[in-house]
Amino acid sequence: MIIKPGQTIGIIGGGQLARMMCFEAYKLGYKVCVFANNDDSPAFDVTDNKIMGDYGDQKLIDKFIDSVSVVTFEFENLPYETLTYIEKKILMRPTSRSLYISQDRIREKSFINKLGVNTTDYQQINNLSDFNRGVEEFNYSALLKTARLGYDGKGQFNINEKSNIAEIYHQALEHNVPLVLEKKVDFVKEISIISARDSNGNIVCYDAVENIHKDGILRKTIAPANIEEHIKNKAKTIAKKIVEGLDYIGILAIEFFLDKDDNLLVNEFAPRPHNSGHYTIDACYHNQFEQAIRAVAGLPVMSTKQHSKAEMINLIGDDILQAETLSDNSLIKIHNYNKKQIKTNRKMGHYTKIPLPEGEVR
Repeated sequence: MIIKPGQTIGIIGGGQLARMMCFEAYKLGYKVCVFANNDDSPAFDVTDNKIMGDYGDQKLIDKFIDSVSVVTFEFENLPYETLTYIEKKILMRPTSRSLYISQDRIREKSFINKLGVNTTDYQQINNLSDFNRGVEEFNYSALLKTARLGYDGKGQFNINEKSNIAEIYHQALEHNVPLVLEKKVDFVKEISIISARDSNGNIVCYDAVENIHKDGILRKTIAPANIEEHIKNKAKTIAKKIVEGLDYIGILAIEFFLDKDDNLLVNEFAPRPHNSGHYTIDACYHNQFEQAIRAVAGLPVMSTKQHSKAEMINLIGDDILQAETLSDNSLIKIHNYNKKQIKTNRKMGHYTKIPLPEGEVR
């Protein structure tokens, strides 16, 4: 099914990803309706049709469905029941199945392993005895994570020989969700790959990028990653396998650990545009948000060719106050999400730096 220009694409969630999807939808001639649960949602600034309220509100859900021709979503922490209800009433791309799998680290890793793809070693933790055994098996080098609702380092507990195991376990229990213990990986780089698949089954992948994190939050993406060509190709092969396994339509981001033996271990995937793909706006002929809208609308995905090397740097919290100073550099493109309140560890914007060709002076 192809959604024609002039029709309305519905986006659930109103954060910066939805905001940037709106920009691309309008370029392609579509209208957008954003359904979000916060009146300060950044996407509300750039759409003429919005619905604000609880994601479980039946009347609002029905109103949203009646307002659009197709539905997509911009983040994972949504009620699965809401998406399955919407899916029964109207076309949704990607499907609720991809969200269901990605919402739970245990389901996610199990799904990936069944495809014959390696992940980090992990154990489901049901009680304190499980936790103690797992920590010993992983030689006190592990991370205890909430299996659900964790992002940007939230719901993660570092384990080492000095850790108070019982105290950490009871702290994690306060999140009231299942727990998973992951063995730490001695990795050389963290990389990710953005893939897109359209309704005709065509798959395209951007080159792998290198990601630098601090306190569980992405700080910088280097595009493309400085890795061997065979590793880039291996990452694309894995991405295609996961996309096809999900029978996916849309943008899918996959994060990997690269170890010293050139093995790729999947950390997690995200069924939406991804922070590490923001560089595509300024460094590629077709960016990840355009690809997302095209796939949702039933249009073919486009080339992932990168015309410039790039670095993407997140503006976290007070970093956004640097924006005016950064504007003095003509080789930097600033993207301010216009969030009303600056908070510690909150992604307020990002900028993309395009390095000069060797020998050229600005």
